Amino acid sequence: MITTVAYTSLGSTVAITMADGAVWFDDADLPPDTDLRRRLAAWVANGGTIAPFAPVADPDPVPASISRRQCAEQMYVEGLISIDEAIGMAGAGTPPPTIAAIIDALPEAERGLARIRFAAGTYERSNALLVAIVSALRPGATATDVDAFFRAAAAR
Repeated sequence: MITTVAYTSLGSTVAITMADGAVWFDDADLPPDTDLRRRLAAWVANGGTIAPFAPVADPDPVPASISRRQCAEQMYVEGLISIDEAIGMAGAGTPPPTIAAIIDALPEAERGLARIRFAAGTYERSNALLVAIVSALRPGATATDVDAFFRAAAAR
């Protein structure tokens, strides 16, 4: 016996929950040519309604941005920069020597904008420069690691 039916993120695919708790997935747009589809068609014919897709919110979303201060604190806590470097970075947007070297290694046409972006009051998660800096300071860092850095920094 069907207890609930709801669309999934896959368009016409539905999750069919049975009375025993079993969940079956099928395409609601296909003809009722299987036992499950016949049960679904009968359930709908008897007044059952298919619930719309309801995305589940990420319980730990990655913040879209962090402040320069939050970034400096997190870099200091992780041992990526010294306390004096963190103070200079948080206050004046001065890049620590390791970060200045990363910026200086960029092609000449990109350096000026990179310095301006580094001195900004907030850092966007989508900013390729910050991702490159975190990745350079943490060799082998993945996008998941950068997300974790942003979550930790946002908590500061």
